[in-house]
Amino acid sequence: MDRKPKSGLIYGFNLGLGYKNFDFTTFWEGTANVDIVNNTKFQTDFWSVDDVGSNKGTRLLNAWSLDNPNSSIPALTTVDRNAESRFSTYYVENGNYVKLRVLQLGYSLPKLLLEKLSLESFRFYISGQNLLILDAKNFTGVDPENAGFGYPQPTTFTAGLNFTF
Repeated sequence: MDRKPKSGLIYGFNLGLGYKNFDFTTFWEGTANVDIVNNTKFQTDFWSVDDVGSNKGTRLLNAWSLDNPNSSIPALTTVDRNAESRFSTYYVENGNYVKLRVLQLGYSLPKLLLEKLSLESFRFYISGQNLLILDAKNFTGVDPENAGFGYPQPTTFTAGLNFTF
């Protein structure tokens, strides 16, 4: 089977809005038309088949067998007679995703109040990073952006002050 290479796309959308003394910023980022290798799937599905007592992926419950010939999951074996440990397209998955990278809401004190406080500017804000992931439903791992180790990007929240005397 000949497969043509895909032309992947990385994109982003940044939006900044302001109304009166409020400001709002958001940044979305994603990929489209990409295939990725899910190494976590390799580690959880097959490396430990003959390791008694180790954890296995639940997908293995639906592996190919004589009783389950229509499964897309390869047959399990503890003997590597046919180089079953070689790379397989079983580990290649759709890597498309859209992530909400940044969401920030801020408020700046009005000029009259700044003058009374002898400040040039004063703004406080709340912000969140890596809040949401969309369109990754075809990926069986934790995070298609970091498929090699399976650790998702951490979600963080920040509150802060910016002021100038």
